[in-house]
Amino acid sequence: MASVLETLRDRAVDNAANPGDVLADALFYATVLRQKPVCNWLKRERDGYPDTETVPDYRKGNDATLVAWRPGVGWIEAPITDGQRQASAIFTLREELPTIVRQEAQIRKAGGKRLDMPPHEEYRLQSQTSLSTRLSLVVPASAYVRVLTAVRGAIALWAEALLEAGVRGHGSSFSREDRAASEAVTAELEALLTRADNQAGHLLEQAQPRSLLSRLFAGA
Repeated sequence: MASVLETLRDRAVDNAANPGDVLADALFYATVLRQKPVCNWLKRERDGYPDTETVPDYRKGNDATLVAWRPGVGWIEAPITDGQRQASAIFTLREELPTIVRQEAQIRKAGGKRLDMPPHEEYRLQSQTSLSTRLSLVVPASAYVRVLTAVRGAIALWAEALLEAGVRGHGSSFSREDRAASEAVTAELEALLTRADNQAGHLLEQAQPRSLLSRLFAGA
């Protein structure tokens, strides 16, 4: 009979499994194993990242598109220089993972998602681009797929690392020896996140690219 960690590892890479459910199970096991850094990471993925905290690399990107609101037309790609376009393309995704999961199909269909920016950031870009209208960023769907893929991959790598360390568990409980063996894995969290991000990036490179602005969000 497979251990709970083997089951978690396999579900993490199963596209039919809900990433939110996988995350919840991983958080439960990390809590029982008293892996505080892992718990903190999983809670941030579940609840979202506040503006005061740095996000993992898989939640950052530099290929967003700045769009401007044109009355009577809707959102259009902002008429800016190449330099301004490059400078405004940087983004950070702080949304909670369950929301990304819920919106994934819509984001994929649209080719991306429009993000309202904080007022101070919008004002800064308006000043830099000499545009007085509303501004927003459209983040490509691949950025959201990257988040989901990286989180899945990181959970799978974490579970595999625990298994390799000799952690097995009995049902949903773990022994003192299991908790002691898991301590070394806790220290590997950043490396596991980096590996998962690299794997997610490789998978995205193999995927067929989609048009970002093909169905861009009419309305406010």
